[in-house]
Amino acid sequence: MNKLSLKPSKPVSAGAGIGLVFMLIFGIGFAAVVGNVLQENDAPPLFSMLFFLVIIIWIGAVVFMMIYHFKNIKSKDGYSLFDISTESDNNKESGSSPMQVLKELENMRKEKLITEEEYNSKRKQIMDKEW
Repeated sequence: MNKLSLKPSKPVSAGAGIGLVFMLIFGIGFAAVVGNVLQENDAPPLFSMLFFLVIIIWIGAVVFMMIYHFKNIKSKDGYSLFDISTESDNNKESGSSPMQVLKELENMRKEKLITEEEYNSKRKQIMDKEW
């Protein structure tokens, strides 16, 4: 099994960090302005609690992303966003078309690298395979 890792480059993380700083400032400013308006207008307590819950989630998500991108910039190899596992077939034929494999097999027979029996056996094996 092969493992592929998808991770942002260091410049992408730096750009994201700058954007996230602005998002954090916006979240704090928005919370202050709207919180003040809610308080002055005697908004229902449930509405105020819901608003501040959303703001806490907003700021928490921004801080989490900032930490991730900061660590990605500081680490040698970066931190992966996604890890993808792939299966690979170790047979030589897996990456080639059957026609290419048959041509290689024919060349091996012509150069006397394999016997006629080995050629016929391998050719039958390739032809019996689904492709």
